[in-house]
Amino acid sequence: MGISKHPSIELPCRKPKNRTLPSFSLGLYLTFAPQSGNTDAQRNCISNVRPPKCLSCDAATAKLLYLIEKALRRGISGVAFKDAMVALLAEDL
Repeated sequence: MGISKHPSIELPCRKPKNRTLPSFSLGLYLTFAPQSGNTDAQRNCISNVRPPKCLSCDAATAKLLYLIEKALRRGISGVAFKDAMVALLAEDL
């Protein structure tokens, strides 16, 4: 967990803790202005980055850039804002 005097984005990447998932799956956890004591509700998670069966690296990158832009613009992350990217992607289909 990082602590900064100025708001920033923290993006730890982790393997899943669930032993039933493949070890080559990846989770990305985005937090705006990280502080000690942040909860999962203050993070956005992009899970199951695992091409070709789950989320591709390109799709994960697009989602990550969308979330970073939204977090920087609104000054928040986590459940404080609704992730509308799913609806946006559905419109493109």
